[in-house]
Amino acid sequence: MKHFLFLAKPSNPVNAQVALGIASSMRQHTEWHVQIIRPEASLQKFSAMIKRLRPDALAVHYVFPSDIMQMLVQTGLPVIVACMDLYPNLPLPVVTTDHYALGRMAAEHFLERQFLHFAQIGYQRSSQFPPEICSEMPLDPRVAGFRDRLGKANFDFQAIDIPSVSESAAFFAPSGLPQTLLKWLAALPRPCGIYAIDDTLGAGLVKLCVHNNIKVPEEIAVLGAGNATLACHLSKPQLSSIAESFDGIGHECAKIALDWEKNGSPGRFVKAVCPIGAITRESTDIQEVHSPVVAQALKFIAANIERRFKIGEILKVVGVSNRTLAAHFNESLRRTPLMEIRRQRIERAKFLLAETNETAIKIGAHCGMPEPVYFCHTFKEMTGVTPQEYRKRFGRT
Repeated sequence: MKHFLFLAKPSNPVNAQVALGIASSMRQHTEWHVQIIRPEASLQKFSAMIKRLRPDALAVHYVFPSDIMQMLVQTGLPVIVACMDLYPNLPLPVVTTDHYALGRMAAEHFLERQFLHFAQIGYQRSSQFPPEICSEMPLDPRVAGFRDRLGKANFDFQAIDIPSVSESAAFFAPSGLPQTLLKWLAALPRPCGIYAIDDTLGAGLVKLCVHNNIKVPEEIAVLGAGNATLACHLSKPQLSSIAESFDGIGHECAKIALDWEKNGSPGRFVKAVCPIGAITRESTDIQEVHSPVVAQALKFIAANIERRFKIGEILKVVGVSNRTLAAHFNESLRRTPLMEIRRQRIERAKFLLAETNETAIKIGAHCGMPEPVYFCHTFKEMTGVTPQEYRKRFGRT
């Protein structure tokens, strides 16, 4: 029996998803079994642990000192770095989220909702990583993707980095966040879409706004990253987030280890796994439109999303012709009324798949798409995955 060892904190939900992705791929190879274990921090204890467990391949999601990483390289075993790229000088493959795409998706989320003002909040790197690692790290691609997508649309954004804080301080007690953050929030133009670098910080930001009578999402809309269950669902309003494919990272780690066993070390390269996209909850569930015609039409669509209706019903409500309605939609949203109806139906379906146990057939019917084949086809066309795959990745159970 061969042993795939995943060195990571088992209590971290992200690590659990990565481990399950590894195990799912390795099930096709019955001679392998997968174990996740929190590693020792000292070189002596770590070396003893490796000798005791005798793994045949390893994946690592942990910030190790350089002497431990060098020791892992010297073992000659397949070693894959998961979810982070902190060792650019080591000849090890890296599997992580496409963070540049994640930043672009965050910008797209707010642009789709017609925001005109944008901001981003992250952590000071010096408070997260050892100096020798921090000095070698490139610019954060999560921010670069956000910046570049907004720049393409001729928008700028304001940014702030704060010292890293514990999960409890950021989420359950936002008073632990620095006072400069509140002053920064107060100075932002309204309404503003803020992209938080992770869900813990996003949830803390939501709570900070609510405690200071800043309306979410009407004045400040907050989008996190990672789709962390507790941070997103215990936040009030609930936190929207860009969902990453952590099981996909696990699949790629397993694939590299198996290929390494056959063909030898691939050396250093980075495999970027694309995020699935935004899961919309209350913290960004708003669209900024200045056309009364479009605003009235959007209100009708949202109120009637569970049933089939024709464009003629919208025309009666807003009192304009089909051509005029289409012109208003194109100017305000850059999409047709039919495109907006379909977008809202799929957004609603995504929410129900992630938050309820209703069958996909019933969810399609609740979103005005009672034909299962049409619903599944449309859902995959717009999200890249089937409803069942989406629920498997992002469902609460």
